[in-house]
Amino acid sequence: KSTLEDKEPVIQSFVEILHTKLIRGMQHLLHSDNSLRRIFVVPHAELFQLPFWGLVDSLPNTAFSILPASNALQLLRSRKRQVNDNRLAIPDVTNTLAYAMDEVRSLPSFHCFSGSLDEFIAQAEKASLIHFAGHGEFNALQPYLSGIVLEAGPVQDTGEFGARTIFGERLLTVAEVLTRLHLPNCFLVNLCGCSTGLPREHPASEFTSLPIAFLLAGARNVVSS
Repeated sequence: KSTLEDKEPVIQSFVEILHTKLIRGMQHLLHSDNSLRRIFVVPHAELFQLPFWGLVDSLPNTAFSILPASNALQLLRSRKRQVNDNRLAIPDVTNTLAYAMDEVRSLPSFHCFSGSLDEFIAQAEKASLIHFAGHGEFNALQPYLSGIVLEAGPVQDTGEFGARTIFGERLLTVAEVLTRLHLPNCFLVNLCGCSTGLPREHPASEFTSLPIAFLLAGARNVVSS
């Protein structure tokens, strides 16, 4: 703790520099065109780590989307998805987030999921909307084992591509989304969990993350934090 407190002024100075050079610079550029309604950002390599969402507050009438590659836009637009009554909400299975269940109950016409990871994978295939309100875990050393907490612990068997938290809860990992999840009807996946949007470079010098994994699984849109 003391180490972090000592470094806080340095970190704050870097944040201010980043805001000045990136956010304010782009704000000035974008404010010159009042007709902009949507901006697509395709970051290169480590630029995925930059806080492009900082532009949202200054341009409230403009929607921002971050794409893993420029050719992904055409692919995603070609996915015809209709929002229907197949709506799946996954609450906090650890019961440690005070208002997560209230969040799930407030969603219109959503089915509150309660079951195993295998059952979720089966039900998700039919869902047009998926909303997750729980804990996310980011694994910086093995990004394919990053995930969202889907089963309460303790869980012993996680399978070939699974993982669990230090408390024994079962994660739905990036690797499992890529290898097991099929979302042919999904218009939107909303990941309301810490670190669910963090990317990490893998050995092929490309970046992977939960949002990219859900897009590859078939979702048309993904919102994460």
